[in-house]
Amino acid sequence: MSSKTVSAVGLFAAIAIALSACTVPDTAQTGFRQGDETNGLIAFSDAADGVKAGERILFADPIQREEYAFFPLNGGQAEIVYISTRNVYNTNVALEDWITIDSMIGSWNHVRQNGLKLGEAFRFDADWIKMSVKPFELTSLQQKCAGFFASWDQHNEAPLFHPEKIILGYICQPPGQAFERVDIEASLSAIGIRGINQALSQEATGIEGLSDTVSQQDFAQRAQSSSGQLLRGNPSFPYRIATIFNNREPCDPTDPC
Repeated sequence: MSSKTVSAVGLFAAIAIALSACTVPDTAQTGFRQGDETNGLIAFSDAADGVKAGERILFADPIQREEYAFFPLNGGQAEIVYISTRNVYNTNVALEDWITIDSMIGSWNHVRQNGLKLGEAFRFDADWIKMSVKPFELTSLQQKCAGFFASWDQHNEAPLFHPEKIILGYICQPPGQAFERVDIEASLSAIGIRGINQALSQEATGIEGLSDTVSQQDFAQRAQSSSGQLLRGNPSFPYRIATIFNNREPCDPTDPC
C-alpha cells in the first residue's frame, strides 16, 4: 500500500470519528408524547384558579423539549409553546432564537384564518421574565388579542449568546370584549412555567417513552391543526431550533464538537 493510500485511509478514519462525535444518538426516543397536568410545564392561572389545558402535546429529542398547550378561556383562548434545551449527551446546546414576534403571531391557525391587524409592541416585566408583547385584532371576529415572546438563560459560551429557554404564544379575549394594556399585563402575569415560577411535580421531571397506541401523526396533528379544524394549532410546532454549538466554528468533521 502506497504512502498516499495510507494517508487517505488515515484521513477517512479521522473524519469518520469526528462525524460520530458530532452525531447525537437517538436513544432518548425523538417524537411526540401526550401532555397532561402532571407532566406538562406550561401553567395558566386566572384569579388564583388554575386553568386546565384543553390540549397539551409534548415533543422531545436528545437536545430539546417542546410543549404546546391550548387553554379555553370563557369565550377566549390562549395558545402557548415553551421550548427548552435538553442536555442528554451534550452541554453545548442552545436555541437559535430567529423567531420574530410578528412572524410568531401570524403562524397560529386561529390568527391566519381571521384577519390580522397588528398594534404597537411594548415590553412587560412579569417579575420572573421580561416579555416582548404586541396587541393585535382578529378583524373578522372583532376579537382583541396579544402575542408575547420571551427568551432567557443565555448560554455564555454559545455564539451570539443564544438562550436555553423560549416561551411564545398569544391570548385572545372573547369577541367584542376590550383588551387594554392593563388587562393584557394581568393575563400575561397568569402564565407560568412549572419548575421556574410555579411548583414542579415529580412526573414532570422526566420524559416518558413513545406511545404504542397513538400514532406520531395523530399527536402532531393535535398540535398543528386541531385534528383538521383550524380554530387552533400551529403548523410550525415543533420548532426544532436547538443546536449543538462549537465555540469556534460550526461542527467540522476535522474538528469534533
